[in-house]
Amino acid sequence: MSDPQQFPPAPDAHPPATASTSPQPPYGSAPAYQPAYPGATAQNGYPAGAQNGNPTEAQSWPSDPAGAVQAGYPAAPAPRGTGGVARVAFILAVISVALSAVSSIARVVVYTQMNRFRLSLHIVDGFNIGSNLLLFACSAAAFALGLVAARGERKLMAGIAIGVGSVGVVSLAIGFLLSMLTPLLYG
Repeated sequence: MSDPQQFPPAPDAHPPATASTSPQPPYGSAPAYQPAYPGATAQNGYPAGAQNGNPTEAQSWPSDPAGAVQAGYPAAPAPRGTGGVARVAFILAVISVALSAVSSIARVVVYTQMNRFRLSLHIVDGFNIGSNLLLFACSAAAFALGLVAARGERKLMAGIAIGVGSVGVVSLAIGFLLSMLTPLLYG
């Protein structure tokens, strides 16, 4: 299939021109189609040398009035590089999940060993506040970066970061509100 496809000639087509005969226009001596720019052939409208209707195969492009050769089509813009942002958002989401699991296990250990090591409630509360703030920061950053990266090429990583980050932020916000309302209800 390396040869170009050959279609049968149309029923009213003229036989191809040979060296002894030159092609004759069907309706008089003037060409029916005028090329769009100098250097184009009347048959296909592309510069001389273009084959198969592809202007990029031409030998030369027409020049502008100043004499400089015009460039072809402009290059396509480079894709936005949000792959790195999606990767960072995904890593922050994984860190927030791991931090949540570690802080949950650490809370159990701190509460059970509180009397043994004579830890005051202020130290335990400080540990809880610190771990929750760090978890909130990781979850919020994963959510925000996931939203930024959602328009890029790594949509799956961005979606996971958005989901994990939003769940972390919402659960910590609800936990904070309940901890503020508990003394009012039972106080």
